[in-house]
Amino acid sequence: MDDIEDSNAIELDDRNFRIDYEVKHHGWAEVSISFEGKSVVREVSYLHDSLLDLARMARNLREGLSNATAVFMDEPGELQLHIDCKSEVANFVVRGYPDWASWGMWNADDFEILLEGSCSRLRIVRQITNSLWRIYEVIGPEEYRQSWGHEFPTDDFDSLTE
Repeated sequence: MDDIEDSNAIELDDRNFRIDYEVKHHGWAEVSISFEGKSVVREVSYLHDSLLDLARMARNLREGLSNATAVFMDEPGELQLHIDCKSEVANFVVRGYPDWASWGMWNADDFEILLEGSCSRLRIVRQITNSLWRIYEVIGPEEYRQSWGHEFPTDDFDSLTE
């Protein structure tokens, strides 16, 4: 991860942005996204592979892509984390939907902005990688698959931790 230049983000106080993804009981997790004292915390259902979205987001941002989205489905409802990078500064928006916009059950343009701000691209990559590490160490890929019906995102995880 150290190969990402962070020179433009030096002015940002990255400690203000935090994302945690914690696997709970069978088929459920919790996502928490915090910035400048405000937090959005939601349950996440197994219906969508949100951990894969996060792992791909981190990998893509690390590899220099400018935009990424992660979807977190509840029953009902949905959060979406949208990232748009300008150089090494990542602008993010957390959108809330009362139903599943990603499955076309709600108009994707009809959302509430729950949180928004800017931090470094590297901060997002590191926060997601930390969540992946915790899940890998505490639960492991096999138990994750059995509980979630989705494979642990091993390829993305390996790429982020090499």
